[in-house]
Amino acid sequence: MNDDRLAILLRQADADAAPPALRADVVGRVRRRRQRRIAVRSIAASLMVVLATGWFWMHRPSPPKTTVARHTDAPRHAAPAPAAFDARTIQIELAQCQAEARLHELTVEAMLRIEKQERARLAAAPKPRDALDVLGQLAVQRDIAAHVIVDGGDRMLKSPGGRAQAADAYRRVLDLFPDSREAAVARQRLEQLNNS
Repeated sequence: MNDDRLAILLRQADADAAPPALRADVVGRVRRRRQRRIAVRSIAASLMVVLATGWFWMHRPSPPKTTVARHTDAPRHAAPAPAAFDARTIQIELAQCQAEARLHELTVEAMLRIEKQERARLAAAPKPRDALDVLGQLAVQRDIAAHVIVDGGDRMLKSPGGRAQAADAYRRVLDLFPDSREAAVARQRLEQLNNS
């Protein structure tokens, strides 16, 4: 009986309330916007890697040209003389390789960090609730509402001339929420008012 009355009150409140000022397909738009952001981030990260790699490739020093002297009087079966190695050039190439490796490492770390943040954001997103959870929350809200009304009646009882208003508040709890814990409290307070 009480749940029916509460349901009727909720339907009336819904009928009296203006519809929300939201455009249709809000969920679809939010999903598309999220997918677009993820795609843009991925493309931006890939573009950064490509640009950085291209920049390092373009600015690397060219290896020195070495010439091998051939002796005309040397026999044909002799091996060519080994090319001369320049220590400075090798150091430059090593530094470039290390810088390129560090750039790749930083890129991977940034991509992993973005992926971790996205996973954390998705884990923190509200999950869809099942019907039992919604009913449980409704029962909790009903108990809270009953408690608020009883508490208001208690405050009215303490004010001068507030006995009638307090009694009305307690009766309202008994009418609207007879199965709640606060209904027993309201009954007790009404009995105390009637006896005094």
